[in-house]
Amino acid sequence: MDVVQGLSGVPFLVGLTPTALTELAAYTRIVSFAAGDTIVELETGSPLFVVLDGHVRIVEPESGTDLAPIVLGPGECFGDTAVLNGEPREARIEATEETRVLMLEQQVFLANWSPGCPPLGFRSSRTCLSGSGAPRSSSGI
Repeated sequence: MDVVQGLSGVPFLVGLTPTALTELAAYTRIVSFAAGDTIVELETGSPLFVVLDGHVRIVEPESGTDLAPIVLGPGECFGDTAVLNGEPREARIEATEETRVLMLEQQVFLANWSPGCPPLGFRSSRTCLSGSGAPRSSSGI
């Protein structure tokens, strides 16, 4: 899966034009993880992640057990609540196999977020890019 395709599936980015998604993609980076690697712990203000290849699982932090059965694969995202609201994560996220994720840092997102461009705007130096819906979260993770 490529970067623009990954971003196009993020619930609060659905409806952005291909041009807007391409501009947003310039602010992201791709990170690889081995099976068993922890991608994130409980933290505030961490990145939005989109799984490009592989799978991740949600692990309950106190018991270390899987929250049954939450496994995310290509095209699925986590961290959207943390990016939009700065809310802390509710679980640890681990790679279950060799996994590549797309990361969009909260600071970069918020620095380019333009709520004055209804209904969803991502500002660039060239234009105010609008989408089809207000921001919403797909999960609290």
